[in-house]
Amino acid sequence: MEINHEALTRCSLFYGLEKSELDKVMRLFYERNFDVGESLFKHQDEGDAFYFVHSGRIRISREAGSQLVNIAELSPGHVVGEMALISDEPRTADGTAIEKSVLWELTRKRFQSLAHLEPAIYRKVVLNLSRILCHRLNKATLRVSEVLDVLIEAESARSSLRTRVEKSKQGLLGFLGTLGSTE
Repeated sequence: MEINHEALTRCSLFYGLEKSELDKVMRLFYERNFDVGESLFKHQDEGDAFYFVHSGRIRISREAGSQLVNIAELSPGHVVGEMALISDEPRTADGTAIEKSVLWELTRKRFQSLAHLEPAIYRKVVLNLSRILCHRLNKATLRVSEVLDVLIEAESARSSLRTRVEKSKQGLLGFLGTLGSTE
């Protein structure tokens, strides 16, 4: 199965590349086939490749305690692993094929060869990657803020409840004290 321009032009990582530039980028990809249940990568694996889903479906998940949490389900046209193109940080989740899938893989080593061979293309893609990661960081920051708001609200409610329970307890003790007095 051949990588085509149309598919890559829909990928924001390659936004703004000319057809001739896309041709050069397309030569860097490998086709990878995954069977149902086969792992692309595991949480904490070294991030060393970016994947473009050509066909099939990929589940991105992570264990939280004893529970498996589904983070995303990727279908054709979706991508995963962009950070691996510029960083050797470990993977933050598991990637598993949930259908027979064909992915196009771009390794960090091959991507970084662009810096020397085609620096103008490399700069465009890195700028796009920076925009993508800034957008995700912004979304993550907003989500963390929302979670903190919920936690602060819950703590406030718990504190208020504790105060009401303490007042009720004092009132009850006072009432019980009056029952025991003999006036």
